[in-house]
Amino acid sequence: ESLQAELEQKRGALKAYEQLSETMEELKQKNSKTVAENKNLEHQLKCMKEEQSLENAQLRREKAAVEN
Repeated sequence: ESLQAELEQKRGALKAYEQLSETMEELKQKNSKTVAENKNLEHQLKCMKEEQSLENAQLRREKAAVEN
């Protein structure tokens, strides 16, 4: 009886560990995907800032040409 109860307890603990392990693996995969998306968005932002800077410089040149 005591051994049976101990066995059931260990089975329950093992099942909980397996579920936790699966959850951790899913979270690792989601984290990797999120990190990749973040890098992509950072790259897009950098490109947009560079483009905006070039456009602003062009507008300043055009403004200076009109004012002179």
